[in-house]
Amino acid sequence: MNPKLCMLLLVCLMAFYVIETVQAKLTGECPAELEKECLNRRCASPCCKNNKCHCGCGRKK
Repeated sequence: MNPKLCMLLLVCLMAFYVIETVQAKLTGECPAELEKECLNRRCASPCCKNNKCHCGCGRKK
């Protein structure tokens, strides 16, 4: 593969990651990677808030 094309692809992937991370911080949501980690937790209803995993977010009091 063309080295310039590889570099362009790498830059695009890095930009996508940075944009997703910044957008998540601005909106108060968690990045996709942390969302996946939270969903793998073994609790009733895992979720991600303020960049931390929590259990029981779906429960209503």
